[in-house]
Amino acid sequence: MNSPQWIALGLLLVSVTAVAGYSGGANAADPAAASSSAESSSSVARVKAGPVGRKALVRTTIQPGRIEAFEATPLFSKVSGYVEEVTVDIGDRVAKGQVLVRIWSPELRDDLRQAEAALAQADAGIVQAKAAILVANAKLQSAEATVKLAEAGVARTEADYANAASEYDRMQRLARDQSVTKKLEAESLQQLRASDAARQEAAAKVTSATAGIAEAKAQLEQA
Repeated sequence: MNSPQWIALGLLLVSVTAVAGYSGGANAADPAAASSSAESSSSVARVKAGPVGRKALVRTTIQPGRIEAFEATPLFSKVSGYVEEVTVDIGDRVAKGQVLVRIWSPELRDDLRQAEAALAQADAGIVQAKAAILVANAKLQSAEATVKLAEAGVARTEADYANAASEYDRMQRLARDQSVTKKLEAESLQQLRASDAARQEAAAKVTSATAGIAEAKAQLEQA
């Protein structure tokens, strides 16, 4: 009879009886309060409906996702190298001709320097060729002038040879008539031979000058 379960049950019954007695006593002692409570309950239950209207029903929701481009194109470099700088990021707007990535290619730069050196050498060759053309033109003009000078020398030596031949013929006639000495005849013959040698030398100069013209023209064509 003195167990903890029976003690707890007894305390619960005492509490329920006390609450019930307090509620009944309150209602019996104050009838106006009970009536007011009933009226409040009836007023809260009454709901007045308003006019019906048409409105759009908007529902929003937040979900995880990602945005992809409608069109995509692969990008690649025409030369091999290392990425030196990326000027744009994912999602940036780009325009036609805009630099997206800078590539550093040491081999290509070496090739560029080699090509620039070859170009400079070719330019120097052009300058040298132009100088060679000028020299060849000068040689050609000099050879032509030499030919003209040699031709003039030929004409002069031909005239000298003709005079020497005429003088030798005259000396021969005078020597036969013993009007002059054999020494003068011999001197006239020597003069004739000298004039003939000068004439042949002038003709050789013309031939050499003509060959010089041909050589100068060949050099000009080569230049």
